[in-house]
Amino acid sequence: MLNLKPYLPEQKIIETIKKNVRFETAKMIDIFPSEEKDNLILKIVEESDLLLAQIKEHLASSKISPSLDLAIHETDFPKNFTNKVLRIGIYPISANPIHWGHLLVALSAIAHCSLDKVVFIIAGDDPRKSQLAPCQWRHHISERVLSKFSPLLAYSDITRNYTFDGETNIFRLLSLNPFQKTDTFYIVGTDHYYRLNPKGNEIDTIQKLEENIAQNLCVFNKIVHSVSVIFAKRKGGSDVLIKTRLNVSFIPALSFEASSTMIREALHNPTKRQFLALLPYTVYESLLLEKGRSFSPRPLIKN
Repeated sequence: MLNLKPYLPEQKIIETIKKNVRFETAKMIDIFPSEEKDNLILKIVEESDLLLAQIKEHLASSKISPSLDLAIHETDFPKNFTNKVLRIGIYPISANPIHWGHLLVALSAIAHCSLDKVVFIIAGDDPRKSQLAPCQWRHHISERVLSKFSPLLAYSDITRNYTFDGETNIFRLLSLNPFQKTDTFYIVGTDHYYRLNPKGNEIDTIQKLEENIAQNLCVFNKIVHSVSVIFAKRKGGSDVLIKTRLNVSFIPALSFEASSTMIREALHNPTKRQFLALLPYTVYESLLLEKGRSFSPRPLIKN
C-alpha cells in the first residue's frame, strides 16, 4: 500500500509526535487503576521526551532528513534519488503485538546514530510460530501506530506474503531503491548479537548478514548501499565482542523491561495487567472485544 499522506513540515514533526505520544499514553491511564501501570506509563513518556528532544536537535541542525522519500512497499516504483546518502534504519519485528519498546528503540536509534528514519518490516505469517496473531491484523495495527510517528518511523509491507527472515528482508528493501545511495542499519536486540545463537544453535544476525553480503543477495550493490548493525542492549543479551567486518554500534537499554511476551501474558493473567501499559492505546483498543469494557481482549494474541 502506497502512503500518499504528505509529510509534515520539519518544524512540526516533533510537536505532532509528542501530541500523539501523550494521547496514546493518557488513554491507557484510564483503563484501570494501577500505580504500577501508571509509573510504567510515566517512564515511557519521560523516555520518549528525552529521545524526541535529541531528534529535534538533529532536525534543527539539518543532521537528519526524515522527509526524504524511499521505496518501502512492493508496489512502489524506484524513487527519484537524491545526492544525499540516506541513513536508514531497518527494524524487523513480529509485532505480536507492536509496543512501546519497539517504538522507543527505533527513536533511540535515530537519536543516537543520526538516522534519517527507521522502516519497520513486520513479519508475515509463519506456520512454525503458532502464537503469532494473524498477519493481516499485525500489519494493519502496526501501520496505524507507526503513522503517528511519521516521517521518523515508517511501515513496510514487503513481508506480508512471505516468511523471509529480517536479515533477508533488508536486502529485499534495498533492491527497491537500486539507485539511491543508502547507509542501511539493521536494528536488533543484543539477544541476537551472535554468530551462532546458543538458544537454538542456529546462525544469527552477524553471520547471516555477512553471508548475504558475500552472496550479493538481491543483487546487493556495495557501491550504492552499505549494511551496518545497531544492537539495542537488552537484559540477557550477549556482550562478548564478536570479530566482524560489519560496522556495529550499540544503543542504550530502555529504562524499563518491554517484550511482546510480557504483554501476551498480561492479556491472559489479571495479576500482570500493569504490563498492558506497554501498549499504545491504539493497539489496546484494537484488542478489546466489546467497546466500553475496560478489559476484554480478542482471542488474537495467544500465549
